[in-house]
Amino acid sequence: RRALAAEQATGTALDRLDGAGLRTLHSLPLPGGDRVHHLLIGPGGLFALHVLPARGQRVRITDPLVAPGRRTPRPLLDRVRADADRA
Repeated sequence: RRALAAEQATGTALDRLDGAGLRTLHSLPLPGGDRVHHLLIGPGGLFALHVLPARGQRVRITDPLVAPGRRTPRPLLDRVRADADRA
């Protein structure tokens, strides 16, 4: 439920960028059952976004590991990069 709320809030914020020459696509299916949460397309390139619910929490990023709050670090950056390549 928190993850869905975080994705919806992110999607709403990204949609506001449409007038600035950026296009946003949401929840893009990928082969194998994966999906890209949000894909931002603009003059600067293509950006894949993976949303994590972390409101009010510190997020530690040590490439390729991401750890929201006190959660165990996970290698999310590698996954997001691979998803962006596949998109």
